[in-house]
Amino acid sequence: MLLLEQIFSSPSLMLIAGVILGFAISILAVFLTYQFRKPSIIMKVVKGFVRSECGSGTKKSSIGFFQIAVVNIGRSSALDCQIEITFKDTDGKSIAETIVGKWDRGPEPMMDFSNLRFPQPSFVHFSEYANIRPNRSEKFSLFIKVDGDQECYGFGAANYIEAYHDCFRMPSRRISHDVFLAEINIIGGRVRRTQTFLVDNKTAGLDGVKLSRWMQY
Repeated sequence: MLLLEQIFSSPSLMLIAGVILGFAISILAVFLTYQFRKPSIIMKVVKGFVRSECGSGTKKSSIGFFQIAVVNIGRSSALDCQIEITFKDTDGKSIAETIVGKWDRGPEPMMDFSNLRFPQPSFVHFSEYANIRPNRSEKFSLFIKVDGDQECYGFGAANYIEAYHDCFRMPSRRISHDVFLAEINIIGGRVRRTQTFLVDNKTAGLDGVKLSRWMQY
């Protein structure tokens, strides 16, 4: 109380106190505005899968791309977002190499020439980053599975470079577990989100694969 009385009784102290208070309020306003306008993302399972064909002639096969959607529920764009995926068993042990995912909207790292397709490594970088605007979503394929195979394979731009002519089945990304986890980190400007999903892959057919959010009790 004595300190307050001294401040209010002295014009110079009141001026200093006013400046400090105004500065503190300005800092608080900037901080609250920053928090209010920052991006915020969530991840959702995309129902079903995207079916495509790979191979040629009598060796043509169906391939399924199992996807996750990243939704920006914030008030500003999430810039330069990158996907990091780690596959684990249900005890948390890594079972395949950690990979950088490929956004669907990013270019395929391939070049077309005379009705043939060739890997183009220089395109990889452009497929691994995405800006996600407010109230919009961007998708990526978490893993692929060839119809009739028991195994799944983690998917990213490198699958085009190293395994395009084998239906993207990159050996270092092979997952033979019937049940496994996929831990996803989305890292970008002013945003970071981690989410784990459960994959149930007990059948060789594409329709039998189940992808869901991992709820650990």
